[in-house]
Amino acid sequence: MKTLTVRLPEALVAQIDAEAKARDESKSDVVRHTMQKFALLGSETLVVGDSVDDARAAQACGMRFVAMSQGYGGAHCQSEAPVAAVCAALSELLPLVATWRQPSRGEP
Repeated sequence: MKTLTVRLPEALVAQIDAEAKARDESKSDVVRHTMQKFALLGSETLVVGDSVDDARAAQACGMRFVAMSQGYGGAHCQSEAPVAAVCAALSELLPLVATWRQPSRGEP
C-alpha cells in the first residue's frame, strides 16, 4: 500500500501540535510514533513540508523530504537538513513522486 498525504486540514495540524506540546515531544517523535503505528519504513516514506522542523523530522526518521518553497520556511529548508527536491506548487509534486516509485514490500 502506498499513501500520499498532500495536505492535512489545519485543525488536525493544530491538534497534532497541541498533543506534541502536551506530551513534550518533538515533531520527530510524533513522526516516529506515527510510523510505528502504521508500520511504515523511513526508506519507503516521503515527507512533504514547508518548514525546517518538517525537514529535520524527516531526516531524524530516515525519510526523504520535499520542501515546498511556499509556506513558513520552505525556501530555507535546504540549509538545515537534506532536501530531495524543492517544489513551488503541488502540481510539480506528483510527477516527481512517480519517478521515485519503489516496489511495496512483497512486490517484485
